[in-house]
Amino acid sequence: MVTRRRFLQFSGVTATALIAAACGAVQTAPAAEEEAMEEKEAPKEAAQEAPAKELQNLSIHSYGNAAVLERYVNVLGVFNETFAGDYEAEATITPFSEYNPKLLSQITAGVPPDVWNMWAQFKSNYVERGIVLDVTDRVKASPTASLEHYVQPMREAMSYQGRIWGTAQDFNGTLIYLNSTIFQNAGLELPSEDWTMDDLRDIAKRTANREENIWGTRNLANNSGSDNFAVMWNYGQHFWVNEEQTKSLVNGPGPVAMYTIYQDMAYADRSIPTPGNPQESGLGAHQGYYATWDAWGNDPWWVNFRNEGNVPFEWKAHTYPAGPMDQKHFSQGHLWSIAESHADHDTAWLLAEWIGGIEGWKQWVALGQGQPLPVSDRALWEQYYSFLEPDKAQIQTDFMLNRMYNGLAFNFQYWPTYGDCSGIMREAHQVIFGESPGEVESNLNEAAKRMDAVLAEYKDKT
Repeated sequence: MVTRRRFLQFSGVTATALIAAACGAVQTAPAAEEEAMEEKEAPKEAAQEAPAKELQNLSIHSYGNAAVLERYVNVLGVFNETFAGDYEAEATITPFSEYNPKLLSQITAGVPPDVWNMWAQFKSNYVERGIVLDVTDRVKASPTASLEHYVQPMREAMSYQGRIWGTAQDFNGTLIYLNSTIFQNAGLELPSEDWTMDDLRDIAKRTANREENIWGTRNLANNSGSDNFAVMWNYGQHFWVNEEQTKSLVNGPGPVAMYTIYQDMAYADRSIPTPGNPQESGLGAHQGYYATWDAWGNDPWWVNFRNEGNVPFEWKAHTYPAGPMDQKHFSQGHLWSIAESHADHDTAWLLAEWIGGIEGWKQWVALGQGQPLPVSDRALWEQYYSFLEPDKAQIQTDFMLNRMYNGLAFNFQYWPTYGDCSGIMREAHQVIFGESPGEVESNLNEAAKRMDAVLAEYKDKT
């Protein structure tokens, strides 16, 4: 575990290095008018100054590493300057694998952080267990954290069962990126935005070049969330389970067709990697070795700053290929939440409102380090993409605001037994896309049977 104080010790970052230092001093109230002479001559005891107000420390808990902590130090520096003398917030950043177990143990022990990062995957579970505070009225009354500041799918991500459970920690969706350099070298035009899965398969076959370690695309079906949900919806207009959470749908006609086409691309076309025919280490999408690839909406930052330069290339954001039933993109949002058991909801809300509201998001954007962006303010998106060339920044902003988060992306609502169901699907994928691939429909039938048992057990308990 790394705290802000320890980070400052090993990084050498000082308070003057924080973003807050550039924001100017916080104005103080003007001095009161001088009192009348006779009031000044009151006894000394009455003239004594009131004791100084005690500084209140606030805690915020999330996950990551030292680089992540540095971003939190900078953003919280602005909060601490803004509320100087009254409140001071400090972040605790825990490694990814340890984060949720530690968080739950703190809440169970009655010592929750003031504010914590609630993952989309756990929202329904935590709400139904009474762990998280309902902040509906607070959000609606807030000038800085109200729903109007965010893209529509983020507004949906903040909600469950008609109530609001936190402010915007981040929001991200998956999309397709095109390596236009590979298309040009293969003599192909870039696909239109209404392209289909058949188009994708044809493009993948025509761009794959094993001699040069180039792949046509990645396996969107071999995933226990995100891309899998998007493609399954586009094939069958449903996800793994029905809306009532009583029956698995993974063995329906749509999923069978979806898994079959990706299995054919992997083993018949050999246009996507498999365990027996893998991509070479270090030669991935960011290094220019995929004609198309799936990634989150903040991938441009990673491409721009983490490309090792193996193969210089141009890229373009693009839509998911349409399936037989639809053409949607997956998206999800994490929240800054407060424990229901917290002793002082009002004070915790002060930090949650600021860090997940528009004032906090101005600081996240100012960092310029790819934090997934949930806001609807175009100016902030333009600032967010300022590392790109102006023309590309405008194209990317238009795509994200006018296409991605204006009709293409749906917010995915995880159900309480998702964790158990995802383990079942991972095992099915290991067979369907293994070194000796298993038959699609029979393996999906087995997965559906096991998933139905999980759903039935949960229903009996609740």
